[in-house]
Order: sequence, then C-alpha cells, then structure tokens
Amino acid sequence: MKVVSVETNIKSPTGKSQKYDLQDYNLLIGPNESGKSTAAEAVQLALTGAAYGLFFRAKSIKSGTHLADLTPQGAEAAFAEVQFDDGSTSRWEVSIGSRAKHTGVKGVALPVAELHSAITGTAGTARKFFLQRLLTEVSRADLMANLVESVGPAAQIVEDMLPSMENIPVDMLIELMTNIGKRKRESKSAQFPDMGSLQCGEPRDAEALRTLVSEMACALQFEFIKKHYSEFQGAEKQVISKLCGKIGAPAEIARLSGSAQYWDSIEAMLELNAIFAVASELKQAKDMATTRAADYGAIEKALDKYIFKLLEEPLGSAYVARVNSFLAEDDFEVFHTLESFRVGLVRDGHKHTALSGSTEARVLAAMAAALAMPNQPAVVVVDDRMWDSATLAKTMQALEKAPCQVILMSTIKPRGRNRSKWNYIDIKKVEADDAPKVEEVVVEAAPAEIPENGATDVFAQLLQ
Repeated sequence: MKVVSVETNIKSPTGKSQKYDLQDYNLLIGPNESGKSTAAEAVQLALTGAAYGLFFRAKSIKSGTHLADLTPQGAEAAFAEVQFDDGSTSRWEVSIGSRAKHTGVKGVALPVAELHSAITGTAGTARKFFLQRLLTEVSRADLMANLVESVGPAAQIVEDMLPSMENIPVDMLIELMTNIGKRKRESKSAQFPDMGSLQCGEPRDAEALRTLVSEMACALQFEFIKKHYSEFQGAEKQVISKLCGKIGAPAEIARLSGSAQYWDSIEAMLELNAIFAVASELKQAKDMATTRAADYGAIEKALDKYIFKLLEEPLGSAYVARVNSFLAEDDFEVFHTLESFRVGLVRDGHKHTALSGSTEARVLAAMAAALAMPNQPAVVVVDDRMWDSATLAKTMQALEKAPCQVILMSTIKPRGRNRSKWNYIDIKKVEADDAPKVEEVVVEAAPAEIPENGATDVFAQLLQ
C-alpha cells in the first residue's frame, strides 16, 4: 500500500485544508517556513497518530492535549488524512478539549530526526529504538530463562508482571523495562523518618507489663484501705487488717510504690513498645525498599543485556547490508557494545563516527530507509539539512532503492534535470494553484470626446 495523497489543515494560516499528491519518492521544495514540515508532519499524524519534534520536544507527540494546538484559528478541529492507492484512507483528527482520534489503516513513519535523536542518546535508548523496528516479538520462555540466569529468584517479579502468553510483543517488553525503571526510582526515593529518633532501647515483654499491672492493683487496694481505715471501729479494724494480709506481706506492701507511679510506668512501657513496633515496621519497610531497588536495578540491567543479545544478529550483517544498499558510496557499520552505540563509515580500514553535514544526512536517510518493514505502509521523512545541489542529487539517487516511500525536504532543487523517479512538489506553487481564482474584470475606458475645433491638437498628441 502506498500513500497517493495527504490532506490537512494543521497550522493553516487561513483555516483551509491543503492537499498534496504523493508518489514513491517525493521532494518538497520551498523556502523556510513555507509549509514543507507541515506536509511531512501531516503524513506522520495520519499514518501513526503522532508526529516527531513538535513543540520543541525531541520525541514523538501523540497527546491530544498538545496536538490540539495545531488547530487553525476559527476551525473546529485539526485533521490529517492520507489516501492509499487501493482507495482506503487513514485519518487523524482532534478537537480542542477532546481526545485525538485515529481511524483507518495504520502505517509507519520514520522521521530521520527521530533516528538521529535515538542514536545520539544512551546505548540503552538506541537499543530500544531499534528493537521496536527490527523485531516484532520475543519468546517468553527465552526471556524468563535469561532473567533467571541473571537475577535468580528476583525474576519472579517479571513473571508476575507479564501476561500469560507464549510470545511477548516488543512494545510490551519496552513498557516492562520502563515500569521496572520507574519502580527502581520509586524504591530508591522512598522517604522514611530518621530511625535514630525512634531508638528507645529494647521493648519490655508481656511478663513485665503484667507485673506492673498486678502491683498497681495492690497499691490501689492498699491506698483505698489506708484512706478509709479511720472510719472503721473495733472488730472492723481487725477485718481490715486481715484484708491487708490478703494484699501481701507487710514487707511487700511496704515496698509498693504509689498507684500513680505505677500508671506512669505502665504508660511509658506501652509507649516504648508502640514506638519500638513502629520503628521495627519502618526498618523492615526500608530494608524491603532497599532490597526491591536492588532487585529492580538488577532486572533492568538484565533486560538491557537481553535486548543487546537480541539485536546482535538483526543489527549485524542484515541491517548493515540494507543501509549500504541505499548509500551511493562508503561502507556503513554499527559499533555496538553494552556501554555504547555508535554508527559510522569505514574508509580505508579506519572507522569514522564523527559524521556531520551532508555525510550525516545521507547516512541517516539510508538508515531510516533500511528500517522499513514489509507488508506495512511506510514513509521515511528526511528533514531539510541545508543541502547543496550536488549532495541533494546524490542522496536522491541513493534513496531511489528504498523499499518504501520517501519524503525529502529542501529549500533548493538538486543539480541537473529532474530525476524521473522523483515527484517534485513546489510547496508555494501548490498553494497558489489551490487558492481561489479571482476573475479578471476588464474595464474599457470610455472614448474621449474630441472637440470639433481641437481635432488637430489631439492627433498631434497621439503622434507624440
């Protein structure tokens, strides 16, 4: 399936939509701020529901909240729609305050700017980018076997997070890595009170508490008898004396403290035990958070190592060969280790990774073209790189081998005659052709009145 046209009203200064007819290889030509990027972004939105690099962000934007800002003034919604050669369509649209809607056939858009951002980031970032574009799924059994070998029992964390399916889509694997990283950061940043302020010695056991309660009961009884002893007479006092004997021996009663003191001791003991219990729980939670953070960190590293292993073959000869087939010259290579991810050219046996200017642009375009997947509409978007006419022509020639559609943007035309395989789109001319035509009204001037006696003078003026 190929995109034959794109229509959009995003960023339209008039609010009206603009339509561009597309072929296999398309060169958008126009001065800066003429609308080249708008056309390319419209293709991305229509195919994928997202566009790369909008709103000063070096990533794909798909949030309706942000993309609603593309709505022209006075319009009810922003939209982008592509039509395929079989008549089907893919459409993206969003209204302010609503979620973005994406309907129809989904495709792949490969902006070179997004590729550039991925390979200039960390090695892990580059791996995630290529994993999503070179593989579709991984074996769950193979994944878990690698994790068990790397992290042991901690692999159960991943087992519990994954659905029970034989093969895991790579998007799910990337999401798993993201969630593991998030959990690691949350575990590391968990806040706990200063444990030093909760250190109050060892807790008292239940037997000590029972002794205090028993002694407090005896003290209360003795205090009650002592308080009311003067109220009794004769034989009653003998009964009271016997009751005191039931409380305890005279020496034991003499050793009793006041009931209030016992209550203070019991209260302090209960408070100490409660604080110790809280401190124990906090320490256990802190230890668990530390252990979890270590587990999540180990799993994150193991997953990254597993992805590195998965990409060794796809990023090796097959992908490198495809990239080289889209380069007019030079020898492309990927220099990939766990710690670094670099790409470059090999010339005379020496590797060159500090690419810039037109060389960088050619390599990035070839790398993006080599990522096109079969059986899915795909468009490579090459942004304007301040081309010179010779380099632009050379790049266009190399990209004619790309197994996908290409949109290349430039402020100038390439050197020489138009290439037959390329569709040259003059942005300004398309806009002018689509502008409403104004009928030219010819107003005939009324013949001048010639006075009878002034004919000679008039003829003299005309002759001059």
